[in-house]
Amino acid sequence: MSSASRKVGGVGGAALALITLTSCASLSPDAAAASDVVSRFSAAVVAGDGEAACDLLTEPAQRSVAVQSGTGCASGIVSLGLDLDDPPGDPEAYGTSAFVPLGDGAAFLTAAEDGWLVRAIGCVPQGEAPFLCVVDGS
Repeated sequence: MSSASRKVGGVGGAALALITLTSCASLSPDAAAASDVVSRFSAAVVAGDGEAACDLLTEPAQRSVAVQSGTGCASGIVSLGLDLDDPPGDPEAYGTSAFVPLGDGAAFLTAAEDGWLVRAIGCVPQGEAPFLCVVDGS
């Protein structure tokens, strides 16, 4: 192998590493932003602003609230009795999903075009079984 072909291989390897790093960087979700969405959602529910709270839910979660409450999402979300007194804990985000501890429970979020949306909230662990959620848009 000539030194010229080794240099090409080195540049190709560097380009491949750069592409890999760039790809990984785009998959690094913003966990703090997910926590902020949960804080804004909680504040909206506590303030009785159902419209603002529902704007932070995924469409399936909005439908879940409407079905459970028998009303629209905006009026239903403030009447579900969600325990939102505790501030969000340390969030974790992987790809297009985020987990935000909230008191003894948690919220699950999904990445959308404009940022994170709450997919499920009021979720409590059930041992080895999946979380049981008051609002579940899964």
